[in-house]
Amino acid sequence: MGTHGCVVGVYENEEAAQAALKELQKAGFSVKQVSVVGKLNEREENSVLAGAEKGVPVEQQESQSQASQAKAPGLRGSSILMAGLNSAGILKENAQHYEEAVSVGKFLVVAEGSSPDVVKAKLVLHAIPHEEVVHHTSRAEASRVSN
Repeated sequence: MGTHGCVVGVYENEEAAQAALKELQKAGFSVKQVSVVGKLNEREENSVLAGAEKGVPVEQQESQSQASQAKAPGLRGSSILMAGLNSAGILKENAQHYEEAVSVGKFLVVAEGSSPDVVKAKLVLHAIPHEEVVHHTSRAEASRVSN
């Protein structure tokens, strides 16, 4: 399956993000298509990009965050977040916006997939109380649309 884009939902707290994750899973999204991003706790300075396949609440993923940092030498905290968002096809300016949201304690739910999947994810994420839900097209898709 080629990835055509992603949708990002910004949620006030972990409970809302977990509810969105559960709804995406009910809607048929695979664990490889969905990630939850948030701070581990108030004292933790690093953000974590947590694949939904872990099935572990964000607050229990400190060791996974350390493992991620070990796999990406030189990338810490927000750099990992920026790299993850960029790899999902999110432009730098938008990734910075999401990084700021996480830095103030918000949670992100990111769903990737084909165009029909992304449209379905957007509808699912809108159903959970959110701050914003934004559809991002891949760079290749965006260049096809602009030509």
